[in-house]
Amino acid sequence: ARTGAGLERVMPTAVALGDGFFLRIGTGELNRVLHAAWDRQPPPGGRRPARLYYATQLSGGPPRIMLFWSGGELHFSYLRYLENALRGAFPLAGVPIRFIMRGKRERSA
Repeated sequence: ARTGAGLERVMPTAVALGDGFFLRIGTGELNRVLHAAWDRQPPPGGRRPARLYYATQLSGGPPRIMLFWSGGELHFSYLRYLENALRGAFPLAGVPIRFIMRGKRERSA
């Protein structure tokens, strides 16, 4: 840091991370990517398969994605799978992604 050695490699990386940190993803694009990943590998289910209704981005810095779906809890490894699908489709390498889950409420009989 004192000599500036390696600065030519660090600054482009820092700028790319900053761009990804505040990236806004359109709802349509976000849903296409997440539905494709969900259809490729659905979450392990119980008696009824879980269904992804839609997703929307609440904010950037870091990106917060709200998922509306039916089912119980999603395992952290499945959320990581969805996160990696987003990283593959958008420039989010090195940026934390936060998921907020909204499930369909079970009706009592």
